[in-house]
Amino acid sequence: MVINAKPTKSETVYLQLYHRGKRILKLNAKLNDGNFSYSFKKSELPNGIIRATVYDSEHKPITERHFYNHKPNENLNIEIETDKLEYATRDSVIVRVRTLKGNRPVPASVSLIAVNKDYFNATNPDKRNILSYFMLESDIRGEIENPSYYFENEKQMEQLDFLMLTQGWTNYKYDEAKKSKVVEPERGLALTGSISGVQRRKKSKRLQDEKFDVALITFGTKPRVFNQEIDSTGYFNFNLEDSYGDGKKFVIEPVSSVRTNGTFEVKITTTDIPKIEYKTDFIISPVDSIVEKTVYERIEKDIAIDSYLLPNIIELNEVVVSDYKMTPEREEMKNLHGMPDAVVENKELMAKAENWTGILFKWLQFNFRDDISVRRVGNLPGYLEATIPGADFTYILVDGMPVLFENYKLVPDIPIEAVKSVELLKNAPKAAVRYWLATFPQSLIIYAPQRSAILAIYTYSGKGLFGAFPGKTNLTMDTATEFSPKREFYSPAYDSEDEDSGVPDLRKLIHWVPNIITDTKGNAEINFFNGDIVGQVLVICEGISIAKGAVGQSNMSYEIIE
Repeated sequence: MVINAKPTKSETVYLQLYHRGKRILKLNAKLNDGNFSYSFKKSELPNGIIRATVYDSEHKPITERHFYNHKPNENLNIEIETDKLEYATRDSVIVRVRTLKGNRPVPASVSLIAVNKDYFNATNPDKRNILSYFMLESDIRGEIENPSYYFENEKQMEQLDFLMLTQGWTNYKYDEAKKSKVVEPERGLALTGSISGVQRRKKSKRLQDEKFDVALITFGTKPRVFNQEIDSTGYFNFNLEDSYGDGKKFVIEPVSSVRTNGTFEVKITTTDIPKIEYKTDFIISPVDSIVEKTVYERIEKDIAIDSYLLPNIIELNEVVVSDYKMTPEREEMKNLHGMPDAVVENKELMAKAENWTGILFKWLQFNFRDDISVRRVGNLPGYLEATIPGADFTYILVDGMPVLFENYKLVPDIPIEAVKSVELLKNAPKAAVRYWLATFPQSLIIYAPQRSAILAIYTYSGKGLFGAFPGKTNLTMDTATEFSPKREFYSPAYDSEDEDSGVPDLRKLIHWVPNIITDTKGNAEINFFNGDIVGQVLVICEGISIAKGAVGQSNMSYEIIE
């Protein structure tokens, strides 16, 4: 490596080499008339992209260069072969995989996919793979056109140096100091959070000896109880047992050795789930009329015998209500007034809640304005009133019980965490006869409006309006996330008499196995069956070695003939 400085000067600079973000070498380089040279052995440097950065005497980067150190024996070499090169439709295919590092067999975790070659080339123009990502794309900025091209053979590897010169650059900014952050690996299900108020009490000399514990109960077929002492920071961390499903309900409560009232608040740490965007490519190819007819007949047969394929929604006034769990209160409302026009469950209430929408009517005012009108009435400060447009009067029912009109001013302040669901019935003519006197005891039924609507609120307590305002408590109820079970990729077995041979098999993706562990000799064998589409099938195998994380990729093709 040679450093040339212009104008020529004699001073000390620093040269550092990095590989995958880790510094592997640091040198004090004394410039002699602006020049410095140093020799490296290729075998002494790791495999992949090396970043060389020169720093000035104040340790500020002044120039940088990337180069690729090619050590093919350090990659994972994957050998794949099939038992034949030509197969008939629905033939059994045996694929043998062998993983080596250099010439030595090593165990590895690999994935294998067999897919129609024309379909794969049409839908994957970028030709990315595990080797191009780990060895190139993860270290180089910007979009790389056809990154797998550079790893197809030794000659094309030479062109990597040109790519390093054009896209291997870094821009440094010194606007603010970067703070280091340590992220611990997640080894299983955990529940973390903090207790507000602990730090403030620990500052008091009188209360320095006060101890804090947090108790946790998880529910399920086998409830479990946890207890943990909280330090002065107020943070806690429970390691839960591995479990699978839609969520594990739990109850958590902090306890002080001095006080037992509800002044401490539990804050559960939550993580945002990254959004996944899907890109769909439509490829239209002509279908044989006999095959098309057979497929449609089979679909109609499946719908006729499978209740899960039948429509499972109720559509009313352009509002769709699905998975509506019937309770005694809802059953009574349905029999009297029909199904609701709109339903807002607690999950949606909490998901769209902001600091200023923690009470019910504020939430409705900002998130449901097309279906309900919320306005302030009375002398200042007044209170919020909710009405359904098109109705002369909107009755409010909490847990099936009509609210007295003089208590309407209490309804807006119901906390949304206490609300199980909110339901709107835009046209309920029977409500005038049934609820008018319960709402206005001093009035006469003749004054009841004819065009009535209902705002039905169901709470978790089920005790009506006044049960919707829980007292202060340390008790927190929530649901912890759980693992998702592994799903197996379906592959038909045409050597079995149970398979329906009369149904066309038009699969473009023939087989996929996400995790195959090769043995100590690096061997593994996979068996699957072809479909009915003739043509070339591309078999792609890529993976990573169990030890030291060497990556590799390989592919081959075979033919399906009639």
